[in-house]
Amino acid sequence: MRHFIDLVAAQPSSDYKTTFVRILRLLPNLLSHLEKHDPKADDNTRIPISIGIVTVAKHLPAATREPQITRLVTILSQILRSRSQETRNLTRDAINRIAVTLGPSYLPLILRELRAALLRGPQLHVLAYVVHSLLVHVTTGDHAAMFGVLDDCVNDISYVSAEVIFGESGRDVQSEDFKTKMREVRASASKGLDSFAIVSKFITPPKISSLLAPLKAIMQETESVKVTNLVEEVLKRIAGGLNSNAHLVPKELLVLCNTLISQNARFLKQSAPKRRSGPKGDAIVQVKRQEAVKVDHYSNNSFR
Repeated sequence: MRHFIDLVAAQPSSDYKTTFVRILRLLPNLLSHLEKHDPKADDNTRIPISIGIVTVAKHLPAATREPQITRLVTILSQILRSRSQETRNLTRDAINRIAVTLGPSYLPLILRELRAALLRGPQLHVLAYVVHSLLVHVTTGDHAAMFGVLDDCVNDISYVSAEVIFGESGRDVQSEDFKTKMREVRASASKGLDSFAIVSKFITPPKISSLLAPLKAIMQETESVKVTNLVEEVLKRIAGGLNSNAHLVPKELLVLCNTLISQNARFLKQSAPKRRSGPKGDAIVQVKRQEAVKVDHYSNNSFR
């Protein structure tokens, strides 16, 4: 594979058409080999092929390149469902390297495909673990400058991280009788907290509200001490990240503070919804079920 990539890069322009045809024939076969799981095959040799595939695909025109790369990312995301820790580790490393090879414009695609493949149960913990690993990888090292702005990834990252901290999958892990040997399940909550801190370093001020949206939703739903303590911990991580955010200059910081204070003030001034008046009757028995009034707890939690 390495030899083929070198040949492609060194190919004269006059031979480009011939090389293009060869690549179009080669990539589907490589993707099929990657997708087809053979219990006898060694994942140590199968999964790293993906890095070669994406390097070759980069030389294709955009119209041909996009479907190949999308299929590759989809296949790798589905491989992460494997019960083998070694297989998941290899796949996670491959995705990290592919993200750097493709650059920041493909990061939203990778996150979307990961979310589409990992939907329930332990998969959600694997998802949060992989997203954290991806964030750490792209924001450190020599390639970190390429990923200086992660605005297009905020919604996906905040949703994935909030799920393993506040969602049903997170509550399952916190139960006393929960036992697992999966590394991702045990560590997903802490990785989710770290992901909030990391992404808050690399977003522009207009995207801060999107980052805080899951927390605001939680604060509207409950005043549980356990949950609000988790909210405070996430807010501390976000505050720490924003303090290191190069995009948040003093002027933008003042605007952010004013916006948050104004939003809270407007919310606290909102009057309670009026009860709908209906015809009064003499009947003592209530024939219609009384609808439960939805309580919004945000006003009591907004000071956080």
